[in-house]
Amino acid sequence: MPSCAKPTPDQVARALAAIPRPEQANYFFTKLDNPEWLEPLKANGIFSSPPGVEHHESEGTISFPIWPQGRYLIKVAAHSAEAALATIEGVPSTENFHVHQDFLEAAIAMPVPVAVRLVKRALQWWRAPYGRHLAEAFERFLLHLARGGEVTAALKIAEALLECGPDPEAEKKRREREEHRFGLDSLKPQMRTEWWRLRNLLRKGFPELVELSPRASIQVLASTLARLIKYATWQPEGRRPIDLSAVWRPAIEQNPLNWQRDARGEVIAALRDACEVALRTNSVTFDHLDEILGGHQWDIFERMRLHLYRLFPELAGERIATVLTDRDLFERPDLSHERTLLLQEHFVRLQPPQQQTILGWIAEGPPSPELSWTGEPMKDEEWLDYVKRLTLRQLQPIARALPTDWADRYRALVNEYGEPRIEGSRIVSAGWQSGSKSPKTLEELRGMSSPELINFMRSWQPSTDFMAPDQVGLAGRFEQLVGEEPERFASEAGRFRDVEPVYLHSLVRGLAAAVEKQQSIAWEPIIELCGWVAAQPIELDPQRPGGSNLHENSHASWRPTRQKIASLLGAGLKPRPTDIPFTQRGAVWSILSALCDDKEPTAEDEAASSGDPATLALNRVRGVALNQLADYGLWVRRHLAEENPSAPTANFDRMPELRERLELHLDHNREPTLMARTSYGHSLPWLHQLDPAWTQAHLAAIFPREEDATAFRRAAWVSYVCYTRAYDDLLPVLQDEYRWAASNAADDESEEHGFAKPGDGLADHLLSFYWRGLLGFDRQDDLLVIFYAHASDSLRAHGMWAIGRAFQEAKTPPTAETVARWQRFWEWRFSVARNDPSANRQELNGFTWWLISDRFETQWALRQMTEVLRVVDSVEHETLISDYLAKASERKPAEAVTLLGVLIKKVARTRAWFASQEETRAVLRNAYECGEPAAAIGADQARDLLLSIGYYGVRDIGSAPSAMPDSP
Repeated sequence: MPSCAKPTPDQVARALAAIPRPEQANYFFTKLDNPEWLEPLKANGIFSSPPGVEHHESEGTISFPIWPQGRYLIKVAAHSAEAALATIEGVPSTENFHVHQDFLEAAIAMPVPVAVRLVKRALQWWRAPYGRHLAEAFERFLLHLARGGEVTAALKIAEALLECGPDPEAEKKRREREEHRFGLDSLKPQMRTEWWRLRNLLRKGFPELVELSPRASIQVLASTLARLIKYATWQPEGRRPIDLSAVWRPAIEQNPLNWQRDARGEVIAALRDACEVALRTNSVTFDHLDEILGGHQWDIFERMRLHLYRLFPELAGERIATVLTDRDLFERPDLSHERTLLLQEHFVRLQPPQQQTILGWIAEGPPSPELSWTGEPMKDEEWLDYVKRLTLRQLQPIARALPTDWADRYRALVNEYGEPRIEGSRIVSAGWQSGSKSPKTLEELRGMSSPELINFMRSWQPSTDFMAPDQVGLAGRFEQLVGEEPERFASEAGRFRDVEPVYLHSLVRGLAAAVEKQQSIAWEPIIELCGWVAAQPIELDPQRPGGSNLHENSHASWRPTRQKIASLLGAGLKPRPTDIPFTQRGAVWSILSALCDDKEPTAEDEAASSGDPATLALNRVRGVALNQLADYGLWVRRHLAEENPSAPTANFDRMPELRERLELHLDHNREPTLMARTSYGHSLPWLHQLDPAWTQAHLAAIFPREEDATAFRRAAWVSYVCYTRAYDDLLPVLQDEYRWAASNAADDESEEHGFAKPGDGLADHLLSFYWRGLLGFDRQDDLLVIFYAHASDSLRAHGMWAIGRAFQEAKTPPTAETVARWQRFWEWRFSVARNDPSANRQELNGFTWWLISDRFETQWALRQMTEVLRVVDSVEHETLISDYLAKASERKPAEAVTLLGVLIKKVARTRAWFASQEETRAVLRNAYECGEPAAAIGADQARDLLLSIGYYGVRDIGSAPSAMPDSP
């Protein structure tokens, strides 16, 4: 230490007299680092009154004062550990976690043989009411102990950090469960360590413990997992523990199926990794792991063993054959995933008798229940179907290693039910259909000619039994077949006129899928069939043959088929080599026109619907057909141009049928639905492209301004602004509509429009026009000025996000002109917003998205973000800023550390911790190492701020604090 002179009594007295106020004490103890002052200060009672928790009743808050004496103890501990330890042990108890954090930092500074004597007391600090705030310091403390050879003590700390308890609402949930006979809510074990700290401990700190003491570390993790499952499981008394882990943790290995993120999942991953590392380094044997994992009866531990056996077969040895030929494990569904993977890799290595044992169990099948799950007697054919599907799922993992007779059996099942579907290495379907089943397999349908198919569809009558094959199941198999052979069924489409609509619907669906894949088909027979369907009475006679067997009446009319026909035509009108031949123009228009005349929905139907008009248009025949009109016009114009390239570009004069239809549905006395109006909105760019003069002449009809027609205007506008891009040629045409929308931006945000957000869409359009230099903000009547004058803070924030996202997603760097344009835009918005930062908080914080796009000059971006944080009252994107600072500090360390300091100040106003640890350390390191005096000064200030809120993880970075003179 710089000075170790023992102070005189007079010096001590003068020093104590000079620090009556907290800020003076703070300065004194921050500068003091002479250990010789410890005993005199202790004798004067300086360490006898640590601050407690302060309760602010009027504000309903609490605070935890910093204790400057604690910081001095940290410095003393490195040089006079015994004295520091004795002082800490003599300090009266307190619930102020800042005091305890200072003690932990002091312990970390002590030699391990001394520090270990604080473990018992430290565990009391952890279990104090606010001890959970000490998790980060405890993690470093346990690593300090472990690295110094005190692994047992470190594991005690680890056990404490992993402690969990029951759900505090367990009894309430249990009563509800008993009342309703099922769980209305899951149990949630309570952990003292916060989620993100727990994850950090298990992923970063615990691996080092595993390396130092693998067996004990694995034991701690296994015990923690067992407790978590116990407190999360509804477990009846007297039964074998069932943890349902196959539901909440489908796979032990890393797998997309593991969708749930909770403490159990983190501990499972840590336990798995610890076992794998220990086995890989020969630190433990399977005898050890079998003892540890086998000591817990939950399924997850058996699954863990199966997983490890698969990864380390040489070490597992005969254990693999033993578990694979264990009938109990074979019949436990919760072990299925890990057992299947193990079987898949090692079935071929089993002895023939062992293989035959497993195949014998498969052949035997499960015991047949007397009743189905509905309570009805189980029919033989239903049970046989289930067993065959189950057999297919069981054979799939070992298909390549099957004996000849079993391989033949497997191929037969595949032909009948199809190949099993696998997701994330897990068999999730093996020919299994939920709900509807087909009376014929796909293979059987493949073998039938079209006349045979049609005869079967017309003559087969489904049973009324539950889960019996039905028309929808057969239609689904037929659709698969059409998808495999679209050319065949397109050319023979006319033959299917006399089958039920459910089968025709599947024919059209299968052909539409083929067209989307740009497969070539014969269009003439399809158009003829579609025309025939469009001419049929929409409602069907329920008394016709087969009419009473429809699946829940879903095809009791031609509407589902008509809607799919509209979609098929839309796919065929797109510009692709397989589009509809132009010779079919008349027939195509006849079909589209008939579909546009569909009577549903009425205005009353629309009013009663919960969906917004644009969504309704996607799910009604008339809506889908109206949405195809613009595609029809583009298709006509494209082919007319091909026929006569020198002719003028075709407009509605060359397609009068389209003009007439468009004008018909613009009359809201004849077309009273808002649904129809949405088609004009989202088709507007293409209508304008087809005939600019017609479009401009009918803008008043598309966006009517009469007071009683406001709903029609909004329906068209919302559809336009939300579902189309901003096209330059439409800006002058729609100037008045944009101005109207900008003046009503607040209404656009407050009104409900389903999934559509017209306010966001308007912001996107206007900012796109500004990006391309078509708008400015110099005059009061500029669209951007009007919009920002009326938009809410959240809507303006969306604009900031949209700009940042656009910069992030741009495939090429923006030009200097573009960057300069947006810098001017920001300077405008900041000059306005800073005058009332509380009303513009979200917009100002939105600059974060510009910052992290990394498309602006680093120095400029950092300085702008710094100014934002100086004026806003809270930070919304702290982690994003910290992540960016870690990278930006390599280029501009002084500016980055300045921003960091402002960020810390802002965060410290609302809480006593700072989340971004590693990023913060990187910024400080870069500032200290760059050699710039300004950066070093900024780093000192930022580090002192962090220390003032108890974030001691930065003490080791940069230069040591300056010493206090011997004579204060």
